[in-house]
Amino acid sequence: MMRASFSQLGTFSQCSWSWKLAKVDRVPQLQAGWFIHGSAVHAAIEEWELSGRTASWVISYTEAWDKELAEAEAADPDKSRWLRGPRSTTESDLSRRFGQGMDQVGWYVDYVRASEADWEIATMPDGSPAIEVGFDLELGGVQVIGYIDQVLYMRQTGTYRVRDLKTGNRVKSSQQLGLYRVALAEVLGLDASEGDYLMLKDGTTTEPYRGQEFDRPYFEKTFAAMHRGVDGKVFIPNPGDGCFTCTSKLSCAYRA
Repeated sequence: MMRASFSQLGTFSQCSWSWKLAKVDRVPQLQAGWFIHGSAVHAAIEEWELSGRTASWVISYTEAWDKELAEAEAADPDKSRWLRGPRSTTESDLSRRFGQGMDQVGWYVDYVRASEADWEIATMPDGSPAIEVGFDLELGGVQVIGYIDQVLYMRQTGTYRVRDLKTGNRVKSSQQLGLYRVALAEVLGLDASEGDYLMLKDGTTTEPYRGQEFDRPYFEKTFAAMHRGVDGKVFIPNPGDGCFTCTSKLSCAYRA
């Protein structure tokens, strides 16, 4: 059975040719500082939460950064090829992102301590915190896999909320939160009445998403459409702004 994630669905929807290059042709993928940044921040926050909020988040972040950087360097030692922000070298981009990530984890720790009277991390059936909750669902003939960053229990309302942590500027569609709500119901049997994004770069949370339009039938149809496109080899290039961050662009004859 075909396997996919929400991010792959997004890539396929934006540029199915890019998806083909990465998943069918398996062309070499470009490295990027923002991948290291995001992974290190998530790892540090996860370790801090799983430790009962006692671990040194500075050490956790630094170790996670070093691990992610070493893996990226092993995959492609030539940093001149790496994706990076405009008007910067890879080294300056990495230096800036390391500091930015440290600030974001520090802000998260302060945010939790200031707001923990309003919410808490929900508890899994085994007693562990609901952090990086994995799911594996069959939707529209596709095995959909993913992880929910956090599941919160809202103390004042007695309801659950799915939360995704963002280290960058962009918020994906509330489709992602809808998928997480579907997954939570099927994995843990919990009904999350809402979801939000925690924007670590801005130090803000988005307005809670409470819509019901992104439900299981919606995702059945959406992933089934993706499946039909892959089976039918319907791969259409979409050159444009998205080419700037495309990890397959050096192998693409259509890149902008």
